[in-house]
Amino acid sequence: MWAWDLADARPRGFHSTPVCGAFGAAAAAARVLGLSADQVEHAFGIVLSETSGNMQFHSNGAWTKRSQIGMPVPADSRLRSSRGTRTPVPRPLWRAAMASTNLYAEQPRPDLVLGGLGTDWQVMQIAFKPHAACRGTHAAIDAAVALREEEGLSFEDIDHVAVGLQREPLDLIQLLAEPEDRKRNPITTVDGQFSIHFCVAVALRLGRLAWDDYRTQFWNAEVRALMQRTTVFHDTRLVPLRPGSATGSVRVWLRDGRTFERVVNVPRGEPENMLTEDELRVKYASLVCDYLGSEGEARLFETAMQIDQQASLSELFAHARPA
Repeated sequence: MWAWDLADARPRGFHSTPVCGAFGAAAAAARVLGLSADQVEHAFGIVLSETSGNMQFHSNGAWTKRSQIGMPVPADSRLRSSRGTRTPVPRPLWRAAMASTNLYAEQPRPDLVLGGLGTDWQVMQIAFKPHAACRGTHAAIDAAVALREEEGLSFEDIDHVAVGLQREPLDLIQLLAEPEDRKRNPITTVDGQFSIHFCVAVALRLGRLAWDDYRTQFWNAEVRALMQRTTVFHDTRLVPLRPGSATGSVRVWLRDGRTFERVVNVPRGEPENMLTEDELRVKYASLVCDYLGSEGEARLFETAMQIDQQASLSELFAHARPA
C-alpha cells in the first residue's frame, strides 16, 4: 500500500508484486464491500500480518513466482468474513508499518499513497506484457523481433549477439544476465523467463516469445547454441520513461560480417506505446484457449471488453469457467 523505489526493495529480498498487490486487493475489496474507514484500517492490519513475497525464485527458478502473486486474492474472502466486525488488530501496528524504515525498504514514501488521490489514476500507467517473460526483457525482445522482421534476418545466419540493458534505476543486468553461466544455461521455465539470453534467442528465431514456446524452444539445440554466443552490456544510451520502466537494445552480427542494431526505450505495452486490441487478443488467446476452447475464449473476451456496460460481474465470472 505504501510506495518505495523498486531498486530499494529488491536488494532486501522482497518481490514487489505480491507485497504491493496484497494491499491493493484489500483496498479494492474494502471499497466493494463498503467498509468504514475504521474497518479499512483494521483490514490493512490483517493484510500487513500476512503480506509476503520474496525474490528467492530468481535464485532457484521456483514456481513460487506465480503462487505468491496469487496470495493477495484470499484477502477478499478474509474481508468478507470479517465484514461488520471489529478485527482485533492493534491500530498502532499499521501506523508503525507505515512509518517503518526497516520493513520492506530503507526509504518508504507513504506520502505517495495519498498524492493525487482521486485525480491521478495510476491504473492508467499499467503496462501490458505481450511476451511471456519478465517485463524487463520486453524491450530487448521488441528489438530482436524488429531486426528479424525489418531486416529479414535468417536465424541460421546469425554469428553472435550483444544485448544492451540498463543499470539504473532498476538493474536489469543483475536481474536478467547475472550470473552469466546460469543465464546462458537455464534449467526451469522460470529461469528462462529471467534469462535475456534465452528470450532474445527465441525472439530472433521465431519473431515472438509466447507461453507455448517454452515447451518447443527451451531445449532446442540451436537456441541453446546462440545463447552461448550472446553477451550483455550496460547500454548508456537507454533512457527509461519512469522508475521501474525497462529498456533494451540488440545488436546482431551475421556470419557474412554485416551487423544490425535496434534500440528500444519504450517497449510495446507501455501506456505510451500501448498494444492494439488485436495484439491484446493474441496474448490473451494464447493463455486462455487451452482452458476455455476457442468459443469460450471469444465469449470471455467480448464480455471483458464491454465490462463497463455490464450491470454486474456475474456474466464475466460465468464465462471464465469451462462449459
